[in-house]
Amino acid sequence: MLSVENVPIRARALLAARGQDVSNLRSPRLLALIPDALRELATQTMPTTLLRKTFTETATAGEAALTASLAAAEPLILEGLRYASIYVTGFRYAAQFKADRSSLSFLSSAEFAYWALEGQTLVICDEVGLDNYAGPVTIRNAPYIPILENVPVSLEHLFILILADLASVKTKAA
Repeated sequence: MLSVENVPIRARALLAARGQDVSNLRSPRLLALIPDALRELATQTMPTTLLRKTFTETATAGEAALTASLAAAEPLILEGLRYASIYVTGFRYAAQFKADRSSLSFLSSAEFAYWALEGQTLVICDEVGLDNYAGPVTIRNAPYIPILENVPVSLEHLFILILADLASVKTKAA
């Protein structure tokens, strides 16, 4: 399991194995790069199902603000929403993505709810139309940024590689 104690040691060891001088690379500098490395890890694994979880928001008047999901300890990656499955109560199938709010008025089937993203808000259109749906919205298999301790074992090495690369770039720039 990754921790703030072992991550700097592992990153320095990797950089040293690459032949880089790590004598001036201190733990606080590496620890400061952890949030960037976690975001990069989540971004690189977004098309896969390696870092996925479920979020729930509540829609009123056809809109669900993603504020809670984006502010969670392990936040939703807004850019990765297209990889998620969004379910609206009352529909058997996942809601179908539409490019924007205006395209929600062109419904294809009453079997599906439809959604578009407007800023940090999901706009939901049900069989009745826009501004109607009120209720839970479940965002399944959504990419997220894990906290350090929850990085899966299978991704630990990739995380250390990313952190070492970030440290290497920052060291060269300094």
